[in-house]
Amino acid sequence: MALGITLLLMVLLTAPKARSWSAHRRGFVAGTLALVAFATYPGYYFGLIVPAALVLTATKRRQWLAAMGAFGVGAGTVFIPLELLTRFGHISYFRTLQSPPYLPTQGDFAESFSFLPKYVWHVEGVLGVILLIGAIVGVGIVLTKPISASQAIGLAVVAGWLVHASLGFFAHKMVFYGRLVHFFMPFIVLYAGVALEYSVQRERLRNQVIVLVIVAALIESGNFWWRYTQIAYPLDVLASYAVTSAVPLRYLNEGRVQSTLNYPPASAQYDLSQDTSDSLLLVNFTYPYPLPTGPCQLIPPPVHYQLLFEAPHFFSFPAYTFENFSPTERAHLWRCAYQCRLYQRTGGG
Repeated sequence: MALGITLLLMVLLTAPKARSWSAHRRGFVAGTLALVAFATYPGYYFGLIVPAALVLTATKRRQWLAAMGAFGVGAGTVFIPLELLTRFGHISYFRTLQSPPYLPTQGDFAESFSFLPKYVWHVEGVLGVILLIGAIVGVGIVLTKPISASQAIGLAVVAGWLVHASLGFFAHKMVFYGRLVHFFMPFIVLYAGVALEYSVQRERLRNQVIVLVIVAALIESGNFWWRYTQIAYPLDVLASYAVTSAVPLRYLNEGRVQSTLNYPPASAQYDLSQDTSDSLLLVNFTYPYPLPTGPCQLIPPPVHYQLLFEAPHFFSFPAYTFENFSPTERAHLWRCAYQCRLYQRTGGG
């Protein structure tokens, strides 16, 4: 939603009608919606650069101060009510933005600059790499043109990426993770389109390239959704088997993963020591944290148990491995490919 609001703001600021807006109106609209987007998802804090750059591009230099002042007033119309509202709960909205839980530090600061291309390659595949290369070319092309909204957006997005990557790599303040990369994906597509428009002059050849890209996108999307439908979420599996508090649950994990974050139903009782005839044995039904990086240590099928369910753990899905895992932990998840397995005891000693 935050990204959608940012894109909507871009449309408003670049619309033909916006050319007749005064500097104050342009700045106020940009500041208001920019803070709405930020309040929706503070992780996209660097997205504030985009509307600010668009306002400055569309405003004469002597009116920059007035436009930025209106930007601040618009931002205040969102920020101040939020601050006052949280004060009623005896907390401060401003202070929560400075607290450690807001700053994403679980990951690896060393891959701050390499995280985006890694994510695109492993999650979006070959098509993603093609789009990323095209976007780099597209931004380069735009920079050679006269100052325009397109140039402002290109520079602002690159600046936002550099700011966050630098805060991680040099200052060790924040890391990249998958959800933050999502902000850049529409811009990668947009500037890949710019590269295609200016690099391929013949219209027929350009249309053929567009068709090939669309076909590749459909194939990648189909592959993506097929893999996504195969993964298992522990709570969903337990719900589908109507696990209740009357059924003792026993947890086992491969790779020495601890059982501190299990997924029992709210009313369920689980006991690791008792073994009853109707007990369920759950293998890899936990959130793997903290995640070891040693051998996978696969668990063989238990004797006197019937396999009821088996599917890849949701952390076997490539996109999820880019959510606050270090490269070593990510490689461990890929190598071990954890499977959620649900067994029911059938008898025996």
